[in-house]
Amino acid sequence: MTWQLCSERDPRALAIVDGTGRFVAHGAHYSRRTPGVPRDGHGGFVGVGRSLVLLTDDAVWGVVLGQDPRGVLRWRNMMFRNLGAELSSSLIRAATVRTFAWWLRKYRELPSTPLRTEIDTRAVRGPHFGACYKAAGWVRCEGAPSSARRRPYMLYFTPGSRAM
Repeated sequence: MTWQLCSERDPRALAIVDGTGRFVAHGAHYSRRTPGVPRDGHGGFVGVGRSLVLLTDDAVWGVVLGQDPRGVLRWRNMMFRNLGAELSSSLIRAATVRTFAWWLRKYRELPSTPLRTEIDTRAVRGPHFGACYKAAGWVRCEGAPSSARRRPYMLYFTPGSRAM
């Protein structure tokens, strides 16, 4: 498994995210409201802001630094999808390390806010939400507010954690 930098418009990344081509049997990622249609009108799937997208043969990882609807700056892992045999925790650990390194190279500084992700507990299988992220060194955001609509399970990662 080797993560490569790519664009969120890369057809290989979109095939994994939208469940097309050789991934058609998997369907679209649960976060894709309208597969094949650009998110927020900008042509990609990670959102508006500074972004970084990583790709393997069977997995995609997307991170964006942007403002949430309340204007709060968030650094978010907006997309992780693994459709291959590699352990998701191994992919997450490697993608996290590469995100910090490549973010510094691309943008010259790390965001002041921790890298975080949200998992829609109604859309994933099993009772162990975030287990792969936790195995990769991510930590649950205790007391994090949840939306009445989605009830996200939030996790975050900061430099110095065991994945680094």
